[in-house]
Amino acid sequence: MNLPPYEKFDCHSEGTAVRWTRWVRRLEHIFDGYEIAQSKRKYALTLTYGGPDLNDIVESLPNNEQIEASDDPYKDLIDALNDHFNPKSNVEILKYQFRHKTQTPGSKIDDFYAELRQLAAQCKFVNPEDEIKSQIISGCLSRKLREKGLITPIDLTNLLKFARTLEMTEDVLADSGDSTNIISQEDFSKIDPTPKLSQATCKIFSYASSRPLETVGVFDAVIQAPNGLSCKSKVNVIKQTTTPILGWPVCQNLEVLKSTQHVNHLNWTTSSSVVKQYPEHSSKNSSFLRNYRQTPHSTTGQPPSLLMFGRQTRSKLPTTSTTPSHNQQTLYDLTKLTDSFQKQKMKYYADNKNSKPSNINIAPAPHGTPTTPPIAPLRGPQHPPLTEPHHLTKRILRGPQHPLPRHSPHHPAKSILRGSQG
Repeated sequence: MNLPPYEKFDCHSEGTAVRWTRWVRRLEHIFDGYEIAQSKRKYALTLTYGGPDLNDIVESLPNNEQIEASDDPYKDLIDALNDHFNPKSNVEILKYQFRHKTQTPGSKIDDFYAELRQLAAQCKFVNPEDEIKSQIISGCLSRKLREKGLITPIDLTNLLKFARTLEMTEDVLADSGDSTNIISQEDFSKIDPTPKLSQATCKIFSYASSRPLETVGVFDAVIQAPNGLSCKSKVNVIKQTTTPILGWPVCQNLEVLKSTQHVNHLNWTTSSSVVKQYPEHSSKNSSFLRNYRQTPHSTTGQPPSLLMFGRQTRSKLPTTSTTPSHNQQTLYDLTKLTDSFQKQKMKYYADNKNSKPSNINIAPAPHGTPTTPPIAPLRGPQHPPLTEPHHLTKRILRGPQHPLPRHSPHHPAKSILRGSQG
């Protein structure tokens, strides 16, 4: 027997209790469809379809061996897994989750209703339909659906029908290049009551296609826009799945699309029609073209400055270079060298001018000391460098103190100074 494939059970995602109940219910549908009634076969197929994660959980159960050896292993296995995935639930927590359930963006109203129905089954409500209707009104995304449920007394079935119709009208596409109204056969079957179809009389082609679409029929409908305007028009039903499309005439009547300018007639654009409509401009154009052809640059492609004056037109002024050339660098080095030589020469002349001869005699060396050659006094900067101008004078003054006052004309320091000045 070839059994159909079935998805493995995910044991780690959120909402395990709800998903486990749904998974077992669908598995039992397979058993009923293939007439599998033996408990041991159901037990083996449950472990086979469940996957490795579910098998690990079954092996970790404390009464795993008793379940496998019992008379009804499938029932005992489902009961044990129900206790594992559905522990003693806190009804208040489940009600809290139900009250805060909202429709996710992009989901249909039927998906939202299915999620609420699964949560309501665990909350043990006295009247689950009223609770689901209230939660749809408070948690839906559509403002119009919420206003419908709050203002008009309506039951859950009619509220869902209104929500489905509202989703169809909101998904309508306005096409400025289409002349017909189109709806798919799938969306047509959701209309309640279902309109009566008649045979289509025209072929419908999609954009850039040479094959017509498969048309089921056409029906008369009253199309109403959100702005309150409505009109009667024919709607074509096709087999292909597509978003409902409103044609250009209906969009104009409902003011969904507006054209700001209309083309009433097409003017002539040929040269003969222009000459016929504006005869006075013919001679003026001929004169202009004749003069234009006589200009040199119109035939040669060269600018007038080059043809008439032999001068090339420049796009920008020439810029001077900031980097000196070889000749400029040589002149700069020569000027700098001459200036340095003149400064040294001036310093040499200044030192010779300020220097004076000295007539201080050098005392003879004591007996027994090596004799040194006499030092001849020289002029100018050739003297040994002195740290202070009056170094020799200060050395004489540091000798033995004379009893004569310093203001006396016979003081030794003054006599030496007078002798040096002479």
